[in-house]
Parts: sequence; C-alpha cells; structure tokens
Amino acid sequence: MVLHKKNNFFIIALVLFLGSNSLRSQDSLETKKIIYKDSVVSLNYGNRTDGVTVPYEERDSVFLELYKDVVFQSSKHWKKHVKEKQTIKYWKDEVKLFFDKTVDKTVKKELLKFALDLSDKVDSLKIREVNSKNDANYFIYSLNSEKDYKYEQRIKGKDGVGYYINWDGKQQFYKCMLELNPQILFNKERLIFDAKKDFFSSLGFFHKTVILSCDSFLAECNSSIIELSKIDLEILRYHYSYGICKGTDLKTFEDQHERAKEILNTTNHTMLFLHKD
Repeated sequence: MVLHKKNNFFIIALVLFLGSNSLRSQDSLETKKIIYKDSVVSLNYGNRTDGVTVPYEERDSVFLELYKDVVFQSSKHWKKHVKEKQTIKYWKDEVKLFFDKTVDKTVKKELLKFALDLSDKVDSLKIREVNSKNDANYFIYSLNSEKDYKYEQRIKGKDGVGYYINWDGKQQFYKCMLELNPQILFNKERLIFDAKKDFFSSLGFFHKTVILSCDSFLAECNSSIIELSKIDLEILRYHYSYGICKGTDLKTFEDQHERAKEILNTTNHTMLFLHKD
C-alpha cells in the first residue's frame, strides 16, 4: 500500500543540441550555432557552471510504453482509476536508511543488502545506512505488537507492508516511512519479499502494471516470491539516467522524446538535457 504527499509542481528545463555535423552552422572557439526549423540554437562546448548537460538517451517504443505505464499510469487499464496527473519523481539526494530497533534482524539484513545492491547497480542512486534517526530521510519500522508505536498514521497497512513518501515542488523525494507489520504478514520470507517490493517502488513512486508478467516486482498480478527481474532493474536505471528530464508529466515526456528523435533523424544531432539543482 502506498500513500504520499506532494507540493506544487515546478520544473525548469533547458535543452541544448550536440552533434558532429549540422545542416548550417556558424562556428567560434567555444560556441556553435545550428539552424533547426528556422530557429538558431547556440551550443556551448565549454564547461557549464549553471548545471550538467547529459545526452538524450534513446529507447525503443516498447520499453517507453512500459516505462510510461509504471511512472504515469498511461495505459488504458488505468484510465478509470487515475485521479491525478503523474510526474517523474526521484531521489536526488542520497537515500539515508535508518532501521528502528523493532525491525527483525533477518529482515533488516536482507532489506539492507537489497538496497545497497541497487545502489551499486544504478548510477545517480546513492543509498546507505545511518546510525541516527535524525540523520535519516528514510525510516523503517515494524509493528510487532499493539504496544509498538505507529510512526506514520497515514499508512493503512492492510497488506502488512506499506509506505508514505514526501516530495517537493521539483518532484524530488525528501522523506519516506516504510512500515512492516508481521502481525498481518507473519510469514517472514513473504514479509521480506513485500518489503523489498515496496522499497523498490518508493525509489520512483512506481505503479504496478498489467504489461509485465508475474515474474516482475512491478507486475500487478500477485506473484510468488521472486528475485528482481532484468526489466525491473532496467526501468530503475533508466529512471535515474539523466538522459531524460526529471519532474515532467506525461505530455512533456512524450513531447521531449518526439522532439529529440526528430532532431536526431533530421540533423544527426543529439539533444542534451541541462540539469540544475
């Protein structure tokens, strides 16, 4: 179960173009201008002090349809259920995990191992454990009995595992609470598995999809206990790639891909995304 809080949507996107050839060009030592659809676009090849530029990451239509459904709930299946516009959300800052003393040692060991493995495999996603709750932005606790304190009342916890996540106006996460309840989900192996799934989803506020088979963490169907699939990891890597704009809605995402592919095909130039704080 997933709950969330959001603030007003805000993003600044600056787009540049880079390539080996241009249809028409005007050169200087550090700047080049290309003509695209009667527009002059300046290219700065020097070091930028206002952000980091990253080349557009091209993907095929099959993968993009899957990614859009996981992030934006774009398929027809969700049309009747989606009540608000979805955006690309992510952890820009390091994810700092703190495990409350209520969390079972085996559960902690397995979940921490899973989290650190993702951190090693995904560029721009940094995860580590901290020793103080005050230093953490990701808090994990367990309700082993009715005496244990429920830190986040907005987590309903009907399924034994749930999280509540906060993000700012730039669509960047800054706080998350993950709740485990072995009183409901008393099979420890299943509890660990569901905790891994929710933790994975909380890295991008990912939604379940009917496009994937049941051997995926992101499949809507109830699956048996499985390992993270290759497509799950590919989606996470793409989500944290800076070859796409962050914080955008579905329309902006599709428009940027269409524009980037058109420019690549017609001018042999690759669109760059300028990322600021």
